[in-house]
Amino acid sequence: MKHVILRWILVAVAALVVGPTLSVLTSLARDADGGGAATLLVSGAPIMGAIAGLVAIAIASGLGMIVARITNPAMGLFCAGAAIAWPAFTGAVGEDVIRVAQSASPLWVLAGEGLLVTIVGVAASWIVIGGPGAGEDSKEIFDSQNALAASVTFLVGAIVAWALAREGTPGQILAAAGIASIVGIAAGQSVAPGASMVVCIGAALLLSVLGPAAGAILQGRDIVETAYSNGLFPLARITPLFWLAGAWMGAPIGAAWAASMLEKRTEATSSAKRA
Repeated sequence: MKHVILRWILVAVAALVVGPTLSVLTSLARDADGGGAATLLVSGAPIMGAIAGLVAIAIASGLGMIVARITNPAMGLFCAGAAIAWPAFTGAVGEDVIRVAQSASPLWVLAGEGLLVTIVGVAASWIVIGGPGAGEDSKEIFDSQNALAASVTFLVGAIVAWALAREGTPGQILAAAGIASIVGIAAGQSVAPGASMVVCIGAALLLSVLGPAAGAILQGRDIVETAYSNGLFPLARITPLFWLAGAWMGAPIGAAWAASMLEKRTEATSSAKRA
């Protein structure tokens, strides 16, 4: 009972104290019109936005590391995701940046931002989970199990996000990124049980690069009209911080789901052999 109460307190601190503070920090960067339709790099002051965003990610991951040491790495990742969800939720979605710029150019910047968030997010995930002490040995990253898990996570996550991100509202976008990460990572770790959690998170985060780039390529000529008519390519709606929040909160759930399915599969196989 004591451990359950402690976990709820930690989640509340992440979601209700640290998260709102981080959103104030990232809101310092405004869009070209002085509004709030900005991301880390798509703003009227991209250097300020990038610095504020990276500091926010560092603080969220630092919180996650502390929580992981107090409880476990899964709770640490979840709390880090709950904290960074606030800057994502109060920032821009794909339609917002297109409407401000009146062109597809912000989507290419978002793709670059996605790559930055992927690199930083993977490093931060590795720190939160615990690095080599938790079995996340960098020497084992480039093996067949991790390659398979990453491929499945990326493909399944893309399909689920495409199916769910049908409205450019922050709540639906966060839910789409979170559920896509849960299902994608569950699928990846089910087919490759020995895969690294950090690799699966990285695969989910790479969707933050695919989405904007695909939107710009597929709808570049009519992107402004498409953004106003709710026809934007679904993955282009999800900006990088949404993917980071979704991956961090979704990874522990997806991994637990995969472990449960593998356990049931093992039990069924053992029962069949005994029969």
